[in-house]
Amino acid sequence: MIKKLYENKYYILFCISFVIAFTFSSISGSKSGLVISRTLFNMLGIACAMVYVKSSECENIRLPESFGKLLLILFSVTAILCLSAIFSANMFYGFTKISGILTNILPILALFSVFVYNTNKNNLPYFFLVLVFFCAVFTMGIIILSPFKYDMNYHFNFSNWSHVTLGRFFSFTALIILFFTIKYRKNGSMYLWFFLLLSIVSLYLTGLRAGILGLIILLPLLLWLEARNKTITYRAMIFFFIVIAIWNVACALQFSGKNSRRASIATIVQSPEKTNDDAVNVRWEIYALSLEMIKEKPILGWGIGGFRNPDKGYLAMFNKYPHNLFLEVGVEFGVFGLILLIYLLSTIIRTLLKHEPIWLSIFLLALWLSMFSKDITTNAVIWMFLSFPALSAATRSTSELQSVPD
Repeated sequence: MIKKLYENKYYILFCISFVIAFTFSSISGSKSGLVISRTLFNMLGIACAMVYVKSSECENIRLPESFGKLLLILFSVTAILCLSAIFSANMFYGFTKISGILTNILPILALFSVFVYNTNKNNLPYFFLVLVFFCAVFTMGIIILSPFKYDMNYHFNFSNWSHVTLGRFFSFTALIILFFTIKYRKNGSMYLWFFLLLSIVSLYLTGLRAGILGLIILLPLLLWLEARNKTITYRAMIFFFIVIAIWNVACALQFSGKNSRRASIATIVQSPEKTNDDAVNVRWEIYALSLEMIKEKPILGWGIGGFRNPDKGYLAMFNKYPHNLFLEVGVEFGVFGLILLIYLLSTIIRTLLKHEPIWLSIFLLALWLSMFSKDITTNAVIWMFLSFPALSAATRSTSELQSVPD
């Protein structure tokens, strides 16, 4: 085992850096410390990717020409965004968001491309080891430190973590581990089940309600897609579903009442506009303001960063963005921006339908989460899938992963 780990040391190092960059890509805020931390994580990932690509572990491959075209398109879009910032209602914040695109979205997209293009059924288990390692470390940190303070802004110090960042990590981790559990259920299934259930418990510990609801929706979808692809039988699908459903109910009962955020999930679902939860109420106010701003400038919008308009008062200035991807694009880029967004998302979905269901499930979960938090620059998980249309024609990993032995 140690020999195999050593033989794949550069791939493991790359996976470690990729998971770190992936996790902290959702760090939001314009404070220099946060921006520098996120940028350093991404640059570390790029450096590890370069080391891996140049090592003997990585086959001598050449990216398809379409990937170069994708990069050209991305830089062209960035140039257009720079023009948009000129007439933005908040030019300074607009350029701040553009810097976020350059330092967060593009690096994550590049790292994901390297991962997809170079991961196959031989080195995939090492990625799983890295993932469950971070799952265990983050869970222990939550249990020992109780680091989430929901009544104040997080500052990423030792005792105050972002429940959104960690909640997103555990949401995606649960989906990925379910994929591994399905694929390798005949080999070490007890360990797989343990980490699957652990990731769900950890998600509940973060109190990220959007993540919990998204997982409740997406886990059954992934099971159904795998059964439809005949990866598992429908009988096995029902078994998986029952176990996961019981575990979710147990977690909900265990953690309800211990924190107002976790306890209010049922209330939010039943009557979302009649809750005393400040976070939910602020969302409704932000959404209402966003719709008003779209009505005022429906064609081209207010320009990138334009939601944070001083003329719109404290609500816009303090919250910075609508906390909803579609509303954000509608406010800042108008109808033309929404048309482009829908085109990009539909292109990604059409491409992902041709590959493993896990990719579509992760993308849909990322899209779901973008409806409730973060902005264009910190929802990098969505934009990293832009690499799929460019890589699909030449990617080895997605086709090989379809034949991973049970």
